[in-house]
Amino acid sequence: MDSALEAIMIFGKHPHRLLGALAGVLALAAVPRLRAEECAVQCTIESRPCVQAARAATQRCRQECRTADPADRRACSRRCVDTLLTTARGCRQQRRACFAVCSPSGPAPERPCRATCGEQSATCARTLAQETQGCVRGCRGTPVPAACVRTCVTAAGTGRAHCAAEFQACLARCPGSPDGAFLPPAHGG
Repeated sequence: MDSALEAIMIFGKHPHRLLGALAGVLALAAVPRLRAEECAVQCTIESRPCVQAARAATQRCRQECRTADPADRRACSRRCVDTLLTTARGCRQQRRACFAVCSPSGPAPERPCRATCGEQSATCARTLAQETQGCVRGCRGTPVPAACVRTCVTAAGTGRAHCAAEFQACLARCPGSPDGAFLPPAHGG
């Protein structure tokens, strides 16, 4: 149980910093989705006249079919449906073409410093976990597996300390308050 708790506490007494870093990484993952949604809105707006024209043409066609000769109404309705399907296909192609060339407004936002620190720390922790697993696996079949595992755990502790120190050093290089709780001072006073 203690070793599991130690593994979770890679950032020492400040696990909230890990949560903050992970939240930053997750927020960055949402940026491409938001940019894609911006394109979806833009392309939907651009394709709206096409869709409206298709609906209007279909309504006119159906009106014409109502006044057509009763024997020809069925064929007339089929022509309306065929025209609607062809027009709708054209509107979809127009929308796909819009997506292909869409570039959301403005450049991609800069990566927040803390998110970069979080990503680097996560990479360090993943590498440490893989190395520790490999070390423990290597203890199988050794003359004294418990001593081997203890060596792996000691190395993991050193690795945790290294990852935590790198994370702290990275955060120290980021602008703003250390825990992000304070706003920058107001200018002029």
